[in-house]
Amino acid sequence: MKMRFNKALILPVLFLFCSSPTEKRFSGSWRVASIRYTIHGKTSVVADPQPGLALFTGKHYSMAWIPSQEPRQPSARIWFPDDGEKIAAFDTFIMNSGAYTVTDSTLITYPIVAKTPEFMGGRSVFRWWFTKDTLWLRATEIISFNDIPDPGPNIVVTDLGMLRIE
Repeated sequence: MKMRFNKALILPVLFLFCSSPTEKRFSGSWRVASIRYTIHGKTSVVADPQPGLALFTGKHYSMAWIPSQEPRQPSARIWFPDDGEKIAAFDTFIMNSGAYTVTDSTLITYPIVAKTPEFMGGRSVFRWWFTKDTLWLRATEIISFNDIPDPGPNIVVTDLGMLRIE
């Protein structure tokens, strides 16, 4: 017996499992290539930042980057940092991974794991745009797991410029 499929029923189901064009633009591996900081109307650019990487799959992301031009310093005793070195190292990088959603101009990340414990279960809202081959992300809101906003985006506007590497 030959089975017939109703296209009117199958097409909507297929649509649910397909990535949107916006998600496809994000999918892949991205290298942090530039960082712009704007404070009180004055902009500074880190044109050759320390390593940073963002990975986007269909539903998940991972970001790790160093917000300065200065290299991170190893411990005096390799693999065994003292308490002061641990404290100093904490502010030298940003790391979080989890799920995300994206629309035509907004990226929202929902960290499952993060360097900062209060961010796990929270969210970040980014405005995004492309200039040529560079994906730009600007955090507009960073919210903790218990809905307390990080004042950072209201003090320092940070634009991450990323180039696709894969």
